[in-house]
Amino acid sequence: MACLAAFDALRVATESLPNEIHRKASWKSIWVSYIKRGTFKQNSGVNQTTFVIGNSEPVNNAEGWVDISLTTNVISTMCSSNYTDIDVGYNELNYVPKRFGLAGPVICKETLSFAHNPTQFIAQYLREMVKRSQRTLEFDFRRTFTGLGTKAVTRPGTLEITQGTTSFPQYAATSQLTWDYLDEAAQNLIQNGATDAD
Repeated sequence: MACLAAFDALRVATESLPNEIHRKASWKSIWVSYIKRGTFKQNSGVNQTTFVIGNSEPVNNAEGWVDISLTTNVISTMCSSNYTDIDVGYNELNYVPKRFGLAGPVICKETLSFAHNPTQFIAQYLREMVKRSQRTLEFDFRRTFTGLGTKAVTRPGTLEITQGTTSFPQYAATSQLTWDYLDEAAQNLIQNGATDAD
Protein backbone atom coordinates (compact mmCIF):
# COMPACT_ATOMS: atom_id res chain seq x y z
CA MET A 1 0.00 0.00 0.00
CA ALA A 2 1.38 3.39 -0.94
CA CYS A 3 1.98 6.04 1.71
CA LEU A 4 -0.64 8.73 1.91
CA ALA A 5 0.36 12.14 0.60
CA ALA A 6 -1.35 14.09 3.36
CA PHE A 7 -1.90 17.57 1.89
CA ASP A 8 1.73 17.46 0.69
CA ALA A 9 2.92 17.31 4.29
CA LEU A 10 6.64 17.41 3.52
CA ARG A 11 8.53 19.39 0.90
CA VAL A 12 11.10 17.41 -1.07
CA ALA A 13 14.52 19.07 -1.04
CA THR A 14 15.16 19.69 -4.74
CA GLU A 15 16.57 23.22 -4.40
CA SER A 16 17.86 25.64 -1.78
CA LEU A 17 14.96 26.20 0.65
CA PRO A 18 14.70 28.42 3.74
CA ASN A 19 14.67 26.82 7.20
CA GLU A 20 12.19 29.33 8.61
CA ILE A 21 8.57 28.12 8.72
CA HIS A 22 5.77 30.62 9.27
CA ARG A 23 2.57 29.79 11.14
CA LYS A 24 -1.00 30.99 10.66
CA ALA A 25 -2.63 32.51 13.72
CA SER A 26 -5.67 30.83 15.25
CA TRP A 27 -8.18 32.16 17.75
CA LYS A 28 -8.23 31.22 21.43
CA SER A 29 -11.56 29.84 22.62
CA ILE A 30 -13.09 30.35 26.07
CA TRP A 31 -14.79 26.97 26.25
CA VAL A 32 -11.90 24.76 27.42
CA SER A 33 -11.27 26.88 30.51
CA TYR A 34 -14.93 27.86 31.00
CA ILE A 35 -16.36 24.42 31.77
CA LYS A 36 -15.11 22.57 34.83
CA ARG A 37 -13.55 19.18 34.13
CA GLY A 38 -12.39 16.30 36.28
CA THR A 39 -11.47 12.63 36.23
CA PHE A 40 -14.31 10.22 35.55
CA LYS A 41 -15.00 7.94 38.54
CA GLN A 42 -13.18 4.64 38.05
CA ASN A 43 -14.65 1.14 38.50
CA SER A 44 -18.27 2.29 38.68
CA GLY A 45 -19.67 1.63 35.23
CA VAL A 46 -20.26 4.20 32.50
CA ASN A 47 -23.55 5.77 33.67
CA GLN A 48 -23.11 8.48 36.28
CA THR A 49 -25.72 10.72 37.90
CA THR A 50 -25.59 14.21 39.31
CA PHE A 51 -28.29 15.93 41.36
CA VAL A 52 -29.13 19.63 41.30
CA ILE A 53 -31.43 20.98 44.00
CA GLY A 54 -34.03 23.25 42.43
CA ASN A 55 -34.58 26.80 43.60
CA SER A 56 -37.65 27.49 45.73
CA GLU A 57 -38.81 31.00 44.92
CA PRO A 58 -42.20 32.73 45.33
CA VAL A 59 -44.32 32.54 42.19
CA ASN A 60 -45.44 36.16 42.61
CA ASN A 61 -44.69 39.17 44.78
CA ALA A 62 -48.21 39.50 46.27
CA GLU A 63 -48.65 36.50 48.53
CA GLY A 64 -51.61 36.14 50.89
CA TRP A 65 -50.52 38.11 53.94
CA VAL A 66 -53.28 38.44 56.57
CA ASP A 67 -53.69 41.48 58.80
CA ILE A 68 -53.81 40.70 62.48
CA SER A 69 -56.84 42.35 64.03
CA LEU A 70 -58.12 42.95 67.52
CA THR A 71 -61.80 42.16 68.16
CA THR A 72 -63.26 42.65 71.64
CA ASN A 73 -59.81 42.56 73.18
CA VAL A 74 -59.01 39.24 71.45
CA ILE A 75 -56.45 38.94 68.68
CA SER A 76 -58.56 37.24 66.07
CA THR A 77 -56.05 35.68 63.67
CA MET A 78 -53.04 34.75 65.82
CA CYS A 79 -53.86 31.11 66.51
CA SER A 80 -55.24 30.12 63.12
CA SER A 81 -52.90 30.25 60.20
CA ASN A 82 -53.20 29.25 56.58
CA TYR A 83 -49.98 27.88 55.17
CA THR A 84 -48.67 28.09 51.65
CA ASP A 85 -46.93 24.94 50.49
CA ILE A 86 -43.31 25.35 49.43
CA ASP A 87 -42.17 23.41 46.41
CA VAL A 88 -38.87 21.59 46.78
CA GLY A 89 -37.22 19.06 44.54
CA TYR A 90 -34.22 18.24 42.42
CA ASN A 91 -33.16 17.72 38.85
CA GLU A 92 -31.38 14.48 38.06
CA LEU A 93 -28.90 14.55 35.20
CA ASN A 94 -27.12 11.54 33.74
CA TYR A 95 -23.79 11.60 31.97
CA VAL A 96 -21.50 9.07 30.36
CA PRO A 97 -17.94 9.21 29.05
CA LYS A 98 -17.58 9.94 25.34
CA ARG A 99 -14.81 9.49 22.85
CA PHE A 100 -13.93 10.82 19.43
CA GLY A 101 -10.89 9.72 17.42
CA LEU A 102 -8.65 11.92 15.29
CA ALA A 103 -5.68 10.72 13.22
CA GLY A 104 -2.85 12.70 11.71
CA PRO A 105 -1.33 12.04 8.29
CA VAL A 106 0.63 8.85 7.63
CA ILE A 107 4.20 9.73 6.70
CA CYS A 108 6.54 6.94 5.63
CA LYS A 109 9.89 6.97 7.40
CA GLU A 110 11.74 6.40 4.11
CA THR A 111 10.47 9.66 2.63
CA LEU A 112 12.06 11.65 5.47
CA SER A 113 15.49 11.12 3.87
CA PHE A 114 14.44 13.18 0.86
CA ALA A 115 12.24 15.79 2.61
CA HIS A 116 13.36 19.33 3.39
CA ASN A 117 13.73 20.04 7.13
CA PRO A 118 11.36 17.22 8.22
CA THR A 119 12.05 17.64 11.95
CA GLN A 120 10.77 21.21 12.03
CA PHE A 121 7.82 20.49 9.74
CA ILE A 122 6.68 17.54 11.87
CA ALA A 123 7.10 19.55 15.10
CA GLN A 124 4.88 22.27 13.64
CA TYR A 125 2.32 19.68 12.51
CA LEU A 126 2.17 18.21 16.00
CA ARG A 127 1.36 21.65 17.39
CA GLU A 128 -1.41 22.04 14.82
CA MET A 129 -2.85 18.60 15.60
CA VAL A 130 -2.96 19.52 19.30
CA LYS A 131 -4.87 22.70 18.40
CA ARG A 132 -7.18 20.71 16.10
CA SER A 133 -7.96 18.23 18.89
CA GLN A 134 -8.56 21.07 21.32
CA ARG A 135 -10.92 22.78 18.87
CA THR A 136 -12.98 19.58 18.56
CA LEU A 137 -13.22 19.46 22.34
CA GLU A 138 -14.19 23.15 22.49
CA PHE A 139 -17.03 22.63 20.02
CA ASP A 140 -18.38 19.75 22.10
CA PHE A 141 -18.17 21.84 25.29
CA ARG A 142 -19.98 24.68 23.53
CA ARG A 143 -22.73 22.33 22.34
CA THR A 144 -23.13 20.88 25.84
CA PHE A 145 -23.25 24.30 27.46
CA THR A 146 -25.76 25.54 24.88
CA GLY A 147 -28.07 22.71 25.92
CA LEU A 148 -27.78 23.55 29.60
CA GLY A 149 -27.50 27.32 29.50
CA THR A 150 -30.12 30.04 29.28
CA LYS A 151 -30.50 31.89 25.97
CA ALA A 152 -32.33 35.12 25.22
CA VAL A 153 -33.46 36.89 22.05
CA THR A 154 -34.79 40.44 21.89
CA ARG A 155 -38.02 41.17 20.04
CA PRO A 156 -39.92 44.46 19.96
CA GLY A 157 -41.20 44.95 23.49
CA THR A 158 -40.09 41.58 24.87
CA LEU A 159 -37.08 39.53 25.81
CA GLU A 160 -37.67 35.84 25.02
CA ILE A 161 -35.70 33.62 27.39
CA THR A 162 -35.31 29.88 26.76
CA GLN A 163 -33.47 27.16 28.62
CA GLY A 164 -32.75 23.47 28.12
CA THR A 165 -32.59 23.42 24.33
CA THR A 166 -29.51 22.24 22.47
CA SER A 167 -29.57 25.07 19.95
CA PHE A 168 -30.12 28.77 19.90
CA PRO A 169 -33.59 30.07 18.95
CA GLN A 170 -34.25 29.67 15.24
CA TYR A 171 -35.01 33.34 14.73
CA ALA A 172 -32.87 36.43 14.91
CA ALA A 173 -33.21 39.32 17.30
CA THR A 174 -35.39 42.05 15.78
CA SER A 175 -34.72 44.88 18.21
CA GLN A 176 -31.74 46.47 19.87
CA LEU A 177 -30.41 45.32 23.20
CA THR A 178 -31.39 47.94 25.79
CA TRP A 179 -30.89 48.43 29.54
CA ASP A 180 -34.51 47.38 30.06
CA TYR A 181 -33.78 44.01 28.45
CA LEU A 182 -30.59 43.63 30.48
CA ASP A 183 -32.53 44.47 33.67
CA GLU A 184 -35.11 41.83 32.74
CA ALA A 185 -32.39 39.26 32.10
CA ALA A 186 -30.76 40.12 35.45
CA GLN A 187 -34.12 39.78 37.21
CA ASN A 188 -34.60 36.35 35.63
CA LEU A 189 -31.14 35.24 36.79
CA ILE A 190 -31.73 36.56 40.32
CA GLN A 191 -35.10 34.81 40.55
CA ASN A 192 -33.36 31.59 39.54
CA GLY A 193 -30.88 32.00 42.41
CA ALA A 194 -27.88 33.44 40.55
CA THR A 195 -27.00 35.71 43.49
CA ASP A 196 -27.16 32.96 46.12
CA ALA A 197 -23.86 31.58 47.36
CA ASP A 198 -23.37 28.03 46.08
